[in-house]
Amino acid sequence: MSSNLAGLGRAKFDEMRTLLTRLVSERSVAGSPAIGRCLEIVSEAISPCAVTVDQLSFDGSPVLVARFGSGSEDRRLTFSGHVDVVPSTPGWESEAFTLADRDGHLVGRGTCDMKGGVAAVVTATRALAEIGILDRCSFELVLTGDEEVGSAKGTIPLLKAGWITGRAAVCGEPTGLRVFRGSRGLIWAEVTIEGEGGHAGQAHLLHNPIPTAARLSLALDSISLSAHDERFDPPRPSLVVTRLAAGAELGAVNVIPDRAQIAIDRRLLPEESLDSAVDQIKRCIEAQVTSEFRVDFRVLKKWPGYAVAENEAIVCQAQVAVQALGYPADLGTDLAANDSAWLVHAGIPTVLLGPGEPGQAHVTGERVSTDQVMAAVDVYATLISQTGAEG
Repeated sequence: MSSNLAGLGRAKFDEMRTLLTRLVSERSVAGSPAIGRCLEIVSEAISPCAVTVDQLSFDGSPVLVARFGSGSEDRRLTFSGHVDVVPSTPGWESEAFTLADRDGHLVGRGTCDMKGGVAAVVTATRALAEIGILDRCSFELVLTGDEEVGSAKGTIPLLKAGWITGRAAVCGEPTGLRVFRGSRGLIWAEVTIEGEGGHAGQAHLLHNPIPTAARLSLALDSISLSAHDERFDPPRPSLVVTRLAAGAELGAVNVIPDRAQIAIDRRLLPEESLDSAVDQIKRCIEAQVTSEFRVDFRVLKKWPGYAVAENEAIVCQAQVAVQALGYPADLGTDLAANDSAWLVHAGIPTVLLGPGEPGQAHVTGERVSTDQVMAAVDVYATLISQTGAEG
């Protein structure tokens, strides 16, 4: 790492912490006006050094696209991030939406996933402008507000409309500042089985959906998933029934419900097709649910899996940048699904690289290491600076 970039995060820590404090204070769950306020905070911070700042909206959900530098579009790097967070949960030691310092960490909802990464890249961009490097670079910052609920109003329409123009990308999801070059795909689905409920004393005249839902759950659990990919840990896909519900909670014992519902979480490896995985679930439903029941099958979310080549330029550059700060250069992959998949499937080589341990995302007491956030500034500044004209 160039000596004039090393230590930027430490030098700019107070500035970055102030920005992160403001971002965390916004209760920016998807659909909230706080999404727009977060994007305004970022716009205010980067507008003095940006070439363009566009704030758009897709189906009522705001997004921000800012571009920096006069470098060639052929070398443009995209930073993809989101400012939406999951709702807070009970049990926090401090107020979830007030940034707190504790044991070398910054604590608050979104610090890890992924406002810490957003604050780091904004700070890196401003620092490069101050030292006169940013103008020769080619960089764009893309922030959305619906990643936690599927990206249908953020990254997906931005790509379709041609707003994301990078030749490579960094997605700032938490990786512990390790370089992740892939993520598993995802299907979320619900199956509703409707029969005919009523008094349990008349069970012989009714169609109880609960046994059918239970049999279907066991059948789904036994589906053979043969895909294997050693780049992932674990190296296999998964299909999990995450909800089996029927009747009113703590309702009367002598009432058979009209319907039962199953929720399915299916994680895919890159070699697996989303459509084929959906068809496999449908075939299992058809085999287990008899004609006296009505079935409604709905896919709630879909993300494709991917893995970029280990010799891809952005992968190698990211490895060098993190290794210079003492972080492992070995490559990993993400078990969760995120916007990097949409970027890769649009033809943009992408790495996942951000401060915060993946296991801290969404938890009560969410936190990010102060050292990692400072190091992320240096890493992002290095990668942005490399988009300048060669020679």
